[in-house]
Amino acid sequence: MKRAILFQLLIMYTITISAQSSVRQNIKHVEPLQVDLIQDLNARKGDRQLEIDFDIDLQQRYNAVSVELEYEHTFSQRLGMELAVPLSVYGPKSGYNAGADLPHNKIEGLKLGLQYTFSTIQRARTTMALALIHESHFHSFTSMKKGSHLIKGYSETAAFVAARRWGKRIHTMLYTGPEWEVKPGTALKPVLHGDISIHWQVAKRQFIGVEYVYKSGKEAIPEIYPQLKMALTRHTDICLAAAIPAKRTQEGMNIQGSLEIKL
Repeated sequence: MKRAILFQLLIMYTITISAQSSVRQNIKHVEPLQVDLIQDLNARKGDRQLEIDFDIDLQQRYNAVSVELEYEHTFSQRLGMELAVPLSVYGPKSGYNAGADLPHNKIEGLKLGLQYTFSTIQRARTTMALALIHESHFHSFTSMKKGSHLIKGYSETAAFVAARRWGKRIHTMLYTGPEWEVKPGTALKPVLHGDISIHWQVAKRQFIGVEYVYKSGKEAIPEIYPQLKMALTRHTDICLAAAIPAKRTQEGMNIQGSLEIKL
């Protein structure tokens, strides 16, 4: 974990030096909700944001509520970081016993992400960025009481982001790259993660849209996320989304939302 964090900090420092010598005109893009970017593609030095995400997962046997606290900070022109702490709480539904197969309440882990917007093509109204995310996964409170260590593994994500603005209202974005998870005693199995989104911008900070999210692998099921974003106050926005599996499954309903506060 320490090596991964030091590696990210080294990359951040190196890109900062080059970024400070380059000033580009920004293109305004909307940000999808399911695959949350580490920072806005047009972020400027000193931009900060606090985000409170929630996820309500209604399964057949239990309900799950996840909350994630995120802090985003832009160090220099288009280079920023994100620090996030997710927490999950589970409760059995009426008629089901809280057996051993019920997930345990826990702090999911600690996530550190870096993102750099490396290219802006004004003529094509396109912006491109690279992101690197390191996430440590924690054992549940129950497992730690039984003697397990705090950290049970970690995962890494490298992503390429390309966004384009079509006229005044339409925005499209591609987010793709490999993900791999490392746990003691398990083999490394990278998967390809992808997200394609299209949004219609109603006003400056309001839009509606849809995302198509997929992962490689036979058991992975693509999902579609209709979504909307609305401005509440001058510095606060609310976002809502719902997950719809592209194939029929036994999974229950999943509702997501977030509160974004500009600092």
